[in-house]
Amino acid sequence: MRYSEMEAGFQHAFSAAIRAYRRGSTPIGCAVVDGDNRILSTGEDPLSVDQIPLGPGDFTSFVVADLEAYRRFVEAYSVRKNLTIPSWLAEKADAANINYSQVLQESLMARLG
Repeated sequence: MRYSEMEAGFQHAFSAAIRAYRRGSTPIGCAVVDGDNRILSTGEDPLSVDQIPLGPGDFTSFVVADLEAYRRFVEAYSVRKNLTIPSWLAEKADAANINYSQVLQESLMARLG
């Protein structure tokens, strides 16, 4: 699921977690929402578990997320890197209209998985 498709409470929790991550803190974010998705409490405005108002059929749950993947998603930008290759290879690549950046990205992704 993409961030833009998440309900407000989950967006708030992820945003709180990434702010903590950027500050070098432990990346924990949370939001307590009611059945109408109104935020009752957040990680920045703590509410203990026993204070969460639960109605019939309501429950609490922990959600684990890959914050590193989220950080890469929201902070995706390009960086410039130099490349040194033999002159004969550069001539062949130029003659074939090879996009060095694209080939390097594809190769790195294939190698790194």
